Amino acid sequence: MLVGGLVSFADEIAFSRRSLHADGVVVGLAESTGGRRTMYRAIFTFDVEGKTHTVTDPSGSRPPSHNVGDRVDVVYDPGRPDEARVNSFMTRWIVPLILTGMGLIFTSVAVFVAVLEWRRR
Repeated sequence: MLVGGLVSFADEIAFSRRSLHADGVVVGLAESTGGRRTMYRAIFTFDVEGKTHTVTDPSGSRPPSHNVGDRVDVVYDPGRPDEARVNSFMTRWIVPLILTGMGLIFTSVAVFVAVLEWRRR
């Protein structure tokens, strides 16, 4: 899990270095239901070199983090603008933080148990 978190951080940092920003507008909300909860993901449009792209943000929230008509800062890879994201902390950094945090906890517990076992011998 720790390795996964670190890889996720490295991927996001690499994305940050190659990504560009654009102004976007939320044009809808996509609903996804998991169990008893409904999550909402922003559907937004933005223009790059005269072409309009419509993208559904990969992260969702409840309640919706955006309303239709909201202006949003969009980050996108110039080579793949259809994989753009809303530039927000939750969208970009929550997965790396959770994976790394949980990985650190599990690794710390494993090291602690290993040291206790080693001392018993």
